[in-house]
Amino acid sequence: MEWIEAVRDFTNENLLIQLVIIISSVKLAGMLSDKLNQPTVFGKLLVGIIIGPSLLGLIRETETLKLLAELGVIVLMFLAGLETDVEEFKKAGYAATLTAIGGVVLPMAAGTVYSMATGYGGFIPLFIGTVLTATSVSISAQTLRELGRLRSKMGMTILGAAVIDDVLGIIALTLVLGLAGTVAGAGAHAGGGAMEVTMVLVKMAVFFLLSIYLGRLLIRPTLKRIRHFPVAQGLMSGALIIIFLFAFAAEKSGVANITGAYIAGIIMGTTKYRDEIIQKAEALGYPFLIPVFFVSIGLQAKVESIGGSLVFVVVLSLIAILTKIIGCGVGARVAHFGWKRSLVIGTGMVSRGEIALIIASIGLRGKIIDAPLYTALVIMVLVSTIITPPLLKAVIHWSDKKHKTTALADESGK
Repeated sequence: MEWIEAVRDFTNENLLIQLVIIISSVKLAGMLSDKLNQPTVFGKLLVGIIIGPSLLGLIRETETLKLLAELGVIVLMFLAGLETDVEEFKKAGYAATLTAIGGVVLPMAAGTVYSMATGYGGFIPLFIGTVLTATSVSISAQTLRELGRLRSKMGMTILGAAVIDDVLGIIALTLVLGLAGTVAGAGAHAGGGAMEVTMVLVKMAVFFLLSIYLGRLLIRPTLKRIRHFPVAQGLMSGALIIIFLFAFAAEKSGVANITGAYIAGIIMGTTKYRDEIIQKAEALGYPFLIPVFFVSIGLQAKVESIGGSLVFVVVLSLIAILTKIIGCGVGARVAHFGWKRSLVIGTGMVSRGEIALIIASIGLRGKIIDAPLYTALVIMVLVSTIITPPLLKAVIHWSDKKHKTTALADESGK
């Protein structure tokens, strides 16, 4: 109908109207999710598909919205870093490493084998397997935060494993692109060979070492000095400068920018300004930037373009979900978590989010994959991301119920 197209054209040509729709829709969806006893992030993710190109078409992804969404996820991961318990994080190091390894090896192997079985050749199966290794902890972090579990041992294991997954995934991506560039000449984005792979790994190592060392050395005195500057919101301005510098340094080192923001948050969380910064960062992120990020995930879905690859997308999505739950769960179990807690940790690692989307877009730009396969990967990412909040909440409640039942049984048997 013409009037519907006119409404869509009007909304898509006016950024301010787009922001009105995004912010109001996200808040309404979050409220409805809460009424349905689901994490609010579930509705926030789903609303992007509803108002995006797949259904109503009121909002289309633009470069401006992409930039705002990137700022939103940076602030979200910074908040997760601020709320990370450093001592628990250290204790979770061994478990996080085993969890991350399980969450990389099994998804990559299963994704590669399935892609080969469906007829893909060359480096495409390896690339698809690499996309499946990604873990986007931002969605799980928000869900854990809502459920009050972010600072628990399970929460710290999930966050730590996701950071390690980020590193392992980038290593895998760099190796695949390097091989593709050397053997098949896949283009400028894929080339470089062994030397480029080595340089990326060196830069990643330097980033992690310098960011942690210099962060501990400089952030505390910097915040203390800026706190007393005679300017409005000096402390938060200083915090933002630090966040963006860490995110920029991470990106230039071959690591996701959200990892840099997360590390900055962890370090600032050890200062006496932690609570004040959390309050101000929430006031900046949740009313504006973070809603744009949640909606942007749904905007990337173009369901009508799946076509004949529907079966491939469904099976790949199931592989993406199950291999993370099983691979990460087994890793956590080897690290001496009980089976129920291991299941929670595995479920918390399911979401792919922006990390997998970045990897997929690199493959598209480097001509390793074509547009239909890219769309299939985007749909898989959306499915794994949207299913994580309700699934994680259900598994946590089931685990808690089982734990209480076991404890009562033990007590009555004494």
